[in-house]
Amino acid sequence: MPHDPDEMNTPPPLPPADAALAAALARLAPAPAALDRDRLMFVAGAESRRSVVRLWQFAAGILAAVGFAAGILYVQSASRPVPAATAPR
Repeated sequence: MPHDPDEMNTPPPLPPADAALAAALARLAPAPAALDRDRLMFVAGAESRRSVVRLWQFAAGILAAVGFAAGILYVQSASRPVPAATAPR
């Protein structure tokens, strides 16, 4: 067991065949990423917001339908004659 701390982290020597393979692998450059990171993050953000947007669209549609129905009821009630109020005796 070595007493020098620097020798403790030194890897054992490689056999010649493995050393040649290690040298060949060290010369390789990594391939560029096939994904566009910014586009991926944009699509993920848009997808996560889709359900919230649909909820707001649904709420706006319901409110528009209620407003339309209230307008129709108001127009119909305005066209009916109002009964005359009678004075108390």
